[in-house]
Amino acid sequence: MPSAPVSSRFTNRPKRLTPLIGAEISGVDLSGPLGNQAFDEIHRALMEHLVIFFRDQSLTPEQHLDFGRR
Repeated sequence: MPSAPVSSRFTNRPKRLTPLIGAEISGVDLSGPLGNQAFDEIHRALMEHLVIFFRDQSLTPEQHLDFGRR
């Protein structure tokens, strides 16, 4: 089943990594603020795939905490 697009601001749809669990989302910069729509779409991808990966992110510990707290 193909994944729904995360948002028009992301370069790709979530890429399924295994048949059962996990996806990678690329083309998003988590170091800055995300709009509610983008965050909701990331959350939906997490609920669908259970684990999501964002490669090549440069986050400070505080930025990481801010994203996780949301």
